[in-house]
Amino acid sequence: MKTRMHEILGVEPFEKFQVVGGYEGRNYSLDKDGWMRWGDSNWESDVEDVYNAINNGIIRKPRLSAEQVAELKALATLTE
Repeated sequence: MKTRMHEILGVEPFEKFQVVGGYEGRNYSLDKDGWMRWGDSNWESDVEDVYNAINNGIIRKPRLSAEQVAELKALATLTE
């Protein structure tokens, strides 16, 4: 289930993203309850990170469409 925070940022639970104006190179995610966490250590983000994410935006990692995934799988089988 998505929380309001997921809707505001437009991300899925546990999807990785970066915050504009945040720490450079730090990856964040929202857990299933909408808590913003950073890094692989799963530490909770502070208020400043949440503020920057809402007001400055986020940078999402590119996601492939289902068609692109199928094309890559077909290409991988051709090169084996």
